[in-house]
Amino acid sequence: MYALNATTGATLWSVALAQAPYNLVAVPKANVDHAASIGSGCGNIDPLGITGTPVIDPALGSAGTLFAVAETWHGSTESTTAPHTWAATPTLQPLGGFLIDDANVGANADGRLELFARGSDGAVWTTYQTSPSGSWATWQTFGRFIPHGLVGAGANADGRMEIYMRGDDGAVWTKYQTARGDWSNWLSFGGIVIGNISVSNNQDGRQQIFFRGSDSAVWTKAQVPSGDWNDYQSLGGTASHDPASGANPSTGKIDDFLVGNDANIWQQYQVTTNGPSTTGHQ
Repeated sequence: MYALNATTGATLWSVALAQAPYNLVAVPKANVDHAASIGSGCGNIDPLGITGTPVIDPALGSAGTLFAVAETWHGSTESTTAPHTWAATPTLQPLGGFLIDDANVGANADGRLELFARGSDGAVWTTYQTSPSGSWATWQTFGRFIPHGLVGAGANADGRMEIYMRGDDGAVWTKYQTARGDWSNWLSFGGIVIGNISVSNNQDGRQQIFFRGSDSAVWTKAQVPSGDWNDYQSLGGTASHDPASGANPSTGKIDDFLVGNDANIWQQYQVTTNGPSTTGHQ
């Protein structure tokens, strides 16, 4: 695993996870298709180790904390897929679980991190730190079937987390923390989603989600000040991949980005802070 300077490409640090003190064993290609816990069709990675794009929380620790999902080997017929964490001076901590897609991370209002991912049963699973920078709780299921993709993780203005997913009916589904700290039931927002859902916060804290619709346009839905949600709005464009969104730290305006069918990256941003109007993709 390498950490690179985003500007120069220089290596900041690297860690060999197959060596002490980690001693993780990647799944040999010869064993990929016959391992019962993997199934067939995964033989294009040799060896099979880290299977998803790592994510980082730069605020946790002096150099941040990385999260990645890896498939590791435990014998002639046994392997497990589980998330791991490590810092820039890495101390690897297996978190258990059996996942079949990348994990996403959110932060509770008190600073505790929480992971969300699709389990081998297709349901949403979560684990969380029991205290800031502390140990991790046992995995628990949130239910609801995800056919594929990531769980989007966002936060309300008061710090309560909220997650988003594409359900087996193609609609947007959400689940949020209540004032008591537990989680609501699943709520459908309707719509037809192709791919993953991106979530960002307006300057006033209201959440806004973005996704690629069945017409390949970017669609959005935003919270109103009362906490309810407005109707879907098409932002146009012709996206060949899932859109990405983020708030510009200098202006507070949300930008969204897409890869068009011309293979170029197109950008769109709010004309006014917290406003619904946008520039159109350019």
